[in-house]
Amino acid sequence: MKHPFHLLAASPDNSILYGAVSQQLQAFDLKSGKLLGSYNLALKNEKPEVEKCDEVETVEPVVKKAKVDEKNADENSPARATFAKITPQKKTKGPGAPPVKNHVRSLSLSRDGKYVIASTDEDKAVVVLNAQNLELVSRRSFPKRPSTVTTTKDDSTLIMADKFGDIFAVPTTSNEQLVFNDKDESLNTEPILGHVSMLIDVVVGELNDREYIITADRDEHIRVTRFPQSYVIERWCFGHTEFISQLLLPIWEPKTLISGGGDDFLMVWDWTTGASLQKVDIRGYISKYLNEEHKALNSEEDEEITEITVSAIKQIKEQKLIIVLVEATNALLIFKLDEGKLQYVSTYEAKYRIVTFTTTQDNRVIISYDNDVELIDIVSVSPEGIIENIEDQIK
Repeated sequence: MKHPFHLLAASPDNSILYGAVSQQLQAFDLKSGKLLGSYNLALKNEKPEVEKCDEVETVEPVVKKAKVDEKNADENSPARATFAKITPQKKTKGPGAPPVKNHVRSLSLSRDGKYVIASTDEDKAVVVLNAQNLELVSRRSFPKRPSTVTTTKDDSTLIMADKFGDIFAVPTTSNEQLVFNDKDESLNTEPILGHVSMLIDVVVGELNDREYIITADRDEHIRVTRFPQSYVIERWCFGHTEFISQLLLPIWEPKTLISGGGDDFLMVWDWTTGASLQKVDIRGYISKYLNEEHKALNSEEDEEITEITVSAIKQIKEQKLIIVLVEATNALLIFKLDEGKLQYVSTYEAKYRIVTFTTTQDNRVIISYDNDVELIDIVSVSPEGIIENIEDQIK
């Protein structure tokens, strides 16, 4: 069985498609479909396997019990304990154990299109590659798994959010290794800001020549923080009741922020003031495409409680379109954005379940299918926001 592309990104000039397949990155010519190059993120001493996806092996740390120092203990005094030094346990595999997979967790491009930026699962790294040939530019590991990565406006700095709730800012192309947990705290690479729960998405906005980091977490919070003076919290955007998985700053309306996640709606904000501009219900548009996978875990057999998750929000600048994917469905919701208001336009019903998608700035949508034969469709969008025809397929 072929592994689907679980992440996609297109070059700014609409010529190259980048895709993540398990622990490998691939680049394709969008005109011919030719494979231009690949980069394998497999861990050392592991045989890469792209055709199948196994669970990542995890090993629980071993904790030793405290030892009582009986020699110096007083009969009437509390026992004093000495603790054995614990060495971090390396992951080992027994005979027949599946290989440890180093899956790609996020995939994006620098704003100028020069670099492909990916984050990995097992070694907790952020990898920067040359966008033309997928040659390695830099690779650095962090203490916690990265959840998403973006860049500052000039692409000089990577902004990395992790599952612990921290944000790190590091040079994009530097190979200087980062330092954590050093006895000399002045040498440690410190986060520039943090949330109390896992960060899921981050974008960088600009206002009056000043940059702001906009973060979303698992606890329905959106925070706007000044950069690089990240100790200054400008404001919060409150309105979600579930986790937030996606943030988008439309190119043609840079003061507008669109967010979605586990709620039945999208939110539209003026992030420069924190004002809520619109709440757009999407359950009504997507309900006919829901299935058993959307059934709530705690619901009874005779109940029909379903839960949805917005897994992708993308844009097409020329036509001012916002396209939304709800996880585990075969439908894309298309909206027109004008002056901070979303207007529903149409729904595109695909023939297979959609894993992910991306857009190009020449009005195309590239869709990854959960299908063994047709992995990718490339479709075009009319000025009215209607997906018209299938142009090509990568098999």
